[in-house]
Amino acid sequence: MAEPILRYIAERLVDKLASFVGDELSLVWEVKDELLKLQKTLAAISAVIADAEQRQSQEQSLRVWLEDLKGVLYDFENALDEFECQALRKQVIKQGNLRGKLSHFFSSSNPLAFRLKMGHRIKDINKRLDDITAVKNAFNLNQQPNPGGSSRTISRETHSHVHLPEVVGRDIDRDAIVECLMGPNMIK
Repeated sequence: MAEPILRYIAERLVDKLASFVGDELSLVWEVKDELLKLQKTLAAISAVIADAEQRQSQEQSLRVWLEDLKGVLYDFENALDEFECQALRKQVIKQGNLRGKLSHFFSSSNPLAFRLKMGHRIKDINKRLDDITAVKNAFNLNQQPNPGGSSRTISRETHSHVHLPEVVGRDIDRDAIVECLMGPNMIK
């Protein structure tokens, strides 16, 4: 079941959006307001995903809602990736010469055309997320805040201290290793 990763994806997109909104990139693309709206909507949806995932086995409509959400999140992730690629292209062009800039302006990756295309794409994603939010409200899902920001990392024990009474069944192996190392056939 791929649904448990939805909260992770949504949180990662919110984090990615946070860096985009403050970045000059959002100002250049003139979609800052749309990105801010997306960020707020994603944060609200992210808070109820865990409850939806738990209840989806009893409610088919929740399962469909989660599938719709997954589709929108993947489309949004692809859009953010395109923004990053365009930003990298822009950096490369800045380092190029005037001839390269002119040929780039008249090429298929024209910055104005890209801006227009992405503006429409972000608005479409926003509309789809608004529809998903309206359906979410009908389910009366409980918000489950994520303390500490992210549930991505699980801390583990990092020390090698072993409580000896808990070690069982290794005496014979230990004795064999000691005998091998300390025996008369040991090579010096």
